[in-house]
Order: sequence, then structure tokens, then C-alpha cells
Amino acid sequence: MPDADTPEPPLNSSHMTLAKKAELIKKWADNKQKHVRKKRDKNSHVYWYMQREAIEGSFYSEYKDGPKIFQEFRWTCIECLQNPSTLRKRFQVLESNRRGVTSGMGDHLKIHRITKESHYARINGYGRAIGGGDYTEADAWSGRPRQRARLTAKESIRRWFVKHRQPFSVVETPAFQEMFLAHNTTCAYRSRITLRNHIHTDFVERREKLKIEFEYNCSTISFTLDIWTAPNRVPIFAIIAHWITPEFEEREEVIEFIELQESHTGEQLAKIVESTLEELRLKPKLLAITGDNAGNNGTLCQSLYDSLKTKFDDKVSPIGRPRMRFHGRKSWIRCLAHITSLICEGVLQDLKAGTAKEAKKMLDKWDEENKSNNYTIPGDSSRSGIAKIRLLNLWILRSGPREQDFKSMPRTHYRKPIYDVDTRWNSAYDMIDQFLELEAEYTEFVDTHPQVKCLLPLSEEIVALYQLRKVLKPFKDHTLKVSEAMPPISQSLDIYWDLEALLDDVVEGVGDFADLDMSIRNAFSKGKAKHITYMKKLDDQMMLFAAHILDPRYKTHQLEMMIPDQYSEIMAKVKKYFKTEWPGLARLNATNSTMSQSRPAERPQGVSIAQWRAIEMKKAKEAEAGAAIPISELERWFATPRIEFDESIAKSPDFLRKWWKEHKGEWPLLAAAARDLLSVSGSEVDVERLFSGCRDEFGIRRQALKADTVRVLTLLRSAYTREDNVDQTLIKAAMEYDILPFANSIIWRPDHIPGKLVDGENPPPQPPAPAEVPTEAPTGAPAEPPTPKPPASQTDKSAISTPYPDTMEVSED
Repeated sequence: MPDADTPEPPLNSSHMTLAKKAELIKKWADNKQKHVRKKRDKNSHVYWYMQREAIEGSFYSEYKDGPKIFQEFRWTCIECLQNPSTLRKRFQVLESNRRGVTSGMGDHLKIHRITKESHYARINGYGRAIGGGDYTEADAWSGRPRQRARLTAKESIRRWFVKHRQPFSVVETPAFQEMFLAHNTTCAYRSRITLRNHIHTDFVERREKLKIEFEYNCSTISFTLDIWTAPNRVPIFAIIAHWITPEFEEREEVIEFIELQESHTGEQLAKIVESTLEELRLKPKLLAITGDNAGNNGTLCQSLYDSLKTKFDDKVSPIGRPRMRFHGRKSWIRCLAHITSLICEGVLQDLKAGTAKEAKKMLDKWDEENKSNNYTIPGDSSRSGIAKIRLLNLWILRSGPREQDFKSMPRTHYRKPIYDVDTRWNSAYDMIDQFLELEAEYTEFVDTHPQVKCLLPLSEEIVALYQLRKVLKPFKDHTLKVSEAMPPISQSLDIYWDLEALLDDVVEGVGDFADLDMSIRNAFSKGKAKHITYMKKLDDQMMLFAAHILDPRYKTHQLEMMIPDQYSEIMAKVKKYFKTEWPGLARLNATNSTMSQSRPAERPQGVSIAQWRAIEMKKAKEAEAGAAIPISELERWFATPRIEFDESIAKSPDFLRKWWKEHKGEWPLLAAAARDLLSVSGSEVDVERLFSGCRDEFGIRRQALKADTVRVLTLLRSAYTREDNVDQTLIKAAMEYDILPFANSIIWRPDHIPGKLVDGENPPPQPPAPAEVPTEAPTGAPAEPPTPKPPASQTDKSAISTPYPDTMEVSED
């Protein structure tokens, strides 16, 4: 789409205030931004096989006599470098000659039998034909090489049905079978019964593989769990497991999705959790459970603890009883998103916002009393502005003609009135935001439908709604941040403190909230009281403080700064927690403890007494200093300074896990603690997402689908997703190792590599050559042979550079 010519705002009018001009400029800028063409990513397959290097001192202009000057680059075919030929010229092209066009590169790669289709197959784990390189393997019978495939035909079909939630009967439809015939092949399945049986067999095999995974790659495990009522009124209890591998890779998988046959008490839920732990042999490995603030979750944790305590001890036993890591309510992590939701729901309740359930009952009552839906809504002076908007939206949606009348206006043509959901407080914010945005349209609609005239908020109520939207916006952003990021508990304290600071600003009327109405500030005072209640409950959850301290960016600095009155008490509890959960941290370092006990040597011959006493004094000072060094790994961690970091590191969600992966040799005992704690999630939003996706499982024609079948499909879908993610990572790593043994290569995301020159800056430095580390092949694939290095004449940068790049011979086959 070409760039839209958006006229500049008319700012010559003398009667406009500065505020109006600023608002007009902002609207103009936002409108123009919508029509500006975004820069496209360089995602062509040719960049996987081309090496780019900067030509020092050579530049070119974007257009003839244009103002923008760019660094000149030379692109060289990596396949030509790896397999030099005396009969074929090495392919090279200048950036100034190709101007972003990839057709010449693509035509040349066809000489090496590389096309867009073969590359797409290869990055998905499907090799080229016989003799096609790494992604071929020997046939079991003939020994001849055959095409490498990540999945067989039957496996891929089963995976498609499971991952896309398709009914098994689809496989028997003529249209589905014809799709394969059109591709000159036949479908591996024709019977829904066979397909179903193979899927169940696949589930049993994956369950056994999961047990092996837990046995060897899982030291501790944490759960997120919740209850959901499906569209066919079946109550479902779901559990998602989280763990960290020895290489500090995150893993998660749905391990239970079961129908609740009895009451939803904590005792009944504890039995299901214990049964799952028994099946997967995870009883001694359970570390924490993350759930919402419902009372049955606390009962669940305590009942589970009491049951496990009969066979396990929750600390190192002097009589040799097996140890478990679960501590009942102390191991219950309250969902951060749910806490924010409870605070905001309390605020809205204090403002008499009401609920959608109450509004629907009210409309049902009026419909029944008037025997129609064409009556005048009775007024009520106690009805709040939020309640009026909700009733108005529900009234519109109860009639098709009324909804069409609402959509007949230009700005509402593709929009639907929003009403809030009782379990999602931020939907109330969306409802208020939509009304204020479409205030003129709502006014026009009410003018044409006088029976709901009393539901249009008054001017003072609209002012209050503007203020409420302003104050709820940061709380919605906070909720979305927690929901999207799924932060580990190492970030929980930061989130609690941020929420506390936001509540303080609102209650005290600081900064942007200085003009808030007193009623809104009083409502948030009650929300703050609820937040303080949850903050006090953190005193018994040393797991959160321990995870926070293991962040090398913070250690104890933030605790000392944010809770100075409780700092000493908290630190004493945290140290005790570390030494109890990881007893190795209580052991002293023998090297440091014996340093000061070494006996001094005798004075060597030829050394004066004065010199010898000076040497002895120096040794004594060194021994004294050595004795002062902390002699346990935990104390050494507290004594070492925090690492310096910039904003990019502070925002990186994977920084902590990657840091401990790199430093586990330096801090072996604390790395084990970090591996355990990093698996614990601060919210259970992933279970909510699982439920949202499973709504499609119970479609209009699938209401009779058995809960056991849904369980198999859901658990198998989760296993498939995890396997696919691991396979794609391994395939990409294998291709990197196979294609990229060269320096100065820009392959994976060329658009993210600094290549352009900004006016007045020097050319960007080129990255160093990547270290050649053998990479594991995908599961079931033969080991990758080491890639032979090209001759020095090919990898040397100077060997392929020319003193006059503009006259360089270019070959574009």
C-alpha cells in the first residue's frame, strides 16, 4: 500500500488553545502512522546461504544524488566457498548492485539444488533427495540413503488432528481424502476408528516417555492449576508442570486434564494431584503449587502435605526417611494476576459498579413483567454510571434490530457493544473505554431509542468515568504484563512493590492522579488495604525472597532498600531456608578454612632476619584477609558485588536462566537452587490460556465428546507442542553448524544486524567469528558429521575482497 498523503493539521486558527493544538497534532501523527508502510523483514531463503562482509572505505547512496549514504557490502555464496569448483565462478554481488533484490541470488542457488521449496522442507526437518547431504539416512533394508523425515505420514496426520482439534470423522470425508489424491498420493488413514486407536496408543507411549524425562531431566517440579467449567457443563481440573533441565532450558507440559466427579473441595483436589504425582513418580520432586486465591487451593496444599508426610519427611531425616520438597501452605504461590484482579474488583464494588450477572437478572425480570422487550427502562437514582453503561449494552445486544441500529453509524459499523465479564475485571475497563470513545454514537442511539434514555450517563458521571478510565489504565497494563510474561517468582517481589507504589500514588493523589475525585481515591484505599493483606502473607514464603536474592542484578540490595525495617529478620529466615532446602550450602569451603592454618616455613639461608620478618608479616596479613573471606558458597554470594547491567538486560525475560547456565560451574550449589526456583511460576495464567483454547474442543457438534477423550487429546497436544519446539531448535542449530562456519555472516535475521550508516557515524564493527561447537541432531536423526573448514584462502576476509569493488566481476546465474 503506498504511503498516504495525510494533510498537516490546520494550526493557523488563532482561537485554538495550545492544548487543542497539541491534541490535534497527536491525532494527525497517529493517523499518519497508520498509513506509513512498515519496513519488511528480510525473510527470503537466500540469506541462509549468503555471507555478507563490509567493504571498508566504500559507500553508496540510496538514490542517485540522494542524501542517505550507506555502507557497501559484498555478498558471497557460502555453498561456493564450501565446495569450490574450477569450472564455476564464485558467486559474489555488491549491495549497491542488487539493491535488496534476491532474484539473482535465488537463481544462483538453484545450481546448488537449493530452492525455496527444498529450503522450507529442510528447516522443518525433511531432507533433500538421495545424495542431498546431512538430512538423509540409510534405509533399514537396502542400506541406501533415503530422504530424512522428521515425522512419518501417519505421525503427521495424527498430529494434525490432535493439534487442530478436528473430529476423527473428518478423515472419512471424501473432501479430505481428495486433498491427498490431488497431491498424487493417498492418505495413510481412511478409518476414524483406526485413527482414534493409534492416537490413544501414541498417548500411552508419550506418557512413558514423560516419566523418563522427569526421572533424568527434572530435579524439582512446580505446578500451575485451576478449575474450569466446559461449555457442556463438565467441570475440568487442569495441571501444568514446569521444570528446568540440567542445561537450564525451560520445559512445561499439561500433565492432567480430568473431569471432576465429586465436589470441588481442597481434599478432593489433593487426591487428584497426589494420584498424578504417584503415576509420574514425582512425589519427592514437587516444590510448589501456583493457583488463584480461592480457599480450596490452600486446603489442597495442606491436605496434600499431610498425605505425603506419612511417607516422606520435608527436611533431611536423621533416620533416613525419603525427603520431599513440598511444605504445604508455605509452598502455595498466589497468582499475581489474580491479586491485581481482586484489588480492582474491590474498587469497582465500592464504586457500586454492580455485575453483569445482576444486570442480566434485572433485564430478565423486566422482560417477564412487560411480556415484551419494547418497554421503557425504569430509572434509578442509585444506579452508577458503570451500571448504566452495562445495562445499555446488554439491552442493545438482546435484540437483533437494535444491534443493527447501533452498527448503522460510521464508527460503529464493525464494532459490538462490550459488557464486562464478572471474572475479568479488565473487561469493565474495556466497556468504559468503548463508551467514552463512542460517546457521540451512544448519545445518537439513545435519542432514537427513548425507552433507554435513563441509561445515558449524566455529564458529571461522564467526568467521573474519564477519571476512572485514567486510573484503571495502569492497572490493566499491569495485569496484561503479568499475564503475557508469566514471570517466575524471582520477579514476584518487584511486581508486588510496583503495585504498592501505584496504589500509593492513586490514594495520595500524586502526579497524574492529583485531580482524582475523592470517592475514587477512597475506593482505592480499600484496594490498598487488600494489597497489604497479601503482602503480609509473604513473610512465610521464603521461596520468593530466596529466588529474588539469586538474581545477580539485585542480590540483597533491593531488599535492604525496600524493606529496611524487616531486612535483618528476612535475611535470617532466608539463610535458614537456603541451608534447609539445599544442605550443601551449609558446608564450609575447606580450601579457605585451612588457608590460615598452614605452618610457616623456616627462614631460608641467605635471607636476613629483617627481610624474613617482613615476609612473615605479609603472610600473616594475607592469612588474616583469607580468614575473613566467606567460607561457604552462600556467604560468598552475599559478599560479592552485584553485576552491572543496562536497560536491555533488565528487560530480558531469559536473562536469569541464561546467566545461571553460564555460571553454574562457578556457583554449583547455588545453581542447583536457582534451577529449582526458576521453575516456579508467579501466576497461573497459562492454565487460563489452556481453558480458552479448549472451548473449541466442545463445539456445537461435539457436546457429547467424552471427558476421557478430551483428556487424551489435551495431554497429547501439549506433548506434541513441546516436541515440535525442541525439534525446531535442534534443526535450526544443526543447519547453523552445517551452513555457517564463517566469520562476518549475516544469515538468520539480516534486518536486525547493524549494516546501515547513520549520518556522522563510523561504519559498524563486524561481529567475531562464531565458535564451532557440535550441535545435537534432532531426535532420531543420525549424528551430524563435522563440517569441513574451507581453505584459508576462502575464509580469509582479504582473500575475497578487491581494491576496487565497483569494478568487481559479478556473476548472477
